[in-house]
Amino acid sequence: MVDSNLLGYWSSLPLDGGGSMETDDIAFRADGTGWTEWSRLGGPFLVTRFRWRTTDVGRLEIRTQLRLSGSWRIDGPAVAYEVAERETDETLLRLAYAIGPAEGAYGAEVTLLEFDEPIARGTIGSQYALTERDIGAEGDPTADTDAA
Repeated sequence: MVDSNLLGYWSSLPLDGGGSMETDDIAFRADGTGWTEWSRLGGPFLVTRFRWRTTDVGRLEIRTQLRLSGSWRIDGPAVAYEVAERETDETLLRLAYAIGPAEGAYGAEVTLLEFDEPIARGTIGSQYALTERDIGAEGDPTADTDAA
């Protein structure tokens, strides 16, 4: 079962106003795949790819599959990711979530996704604002590193 309200790209950035040196994001695709991304200004990143499904109203299962970490840099108009480590990870997370209107940084109205606990303590938190509803395969920041 897929809750279409989860579909899209969600980010912590609209909630912190851009004043943080770190950001964390989560993406849910209609095909039941997704990823999280944590990155810090100046270079390090961690991407975790996963499969997901909703099990009941407001209940979500995320089964992690792969963790990629390394560094990133601005390369012209794009961001280039250099994967240093690739690790299989099969963890099952069961989370409660809620989606609704909220106030982001500087009073901006946002659609808020809130989990009952952080996805990965220290990197992937529990609150996100919707930034883009339609995402495709190209949305995964490390997709072009698969051939490497």
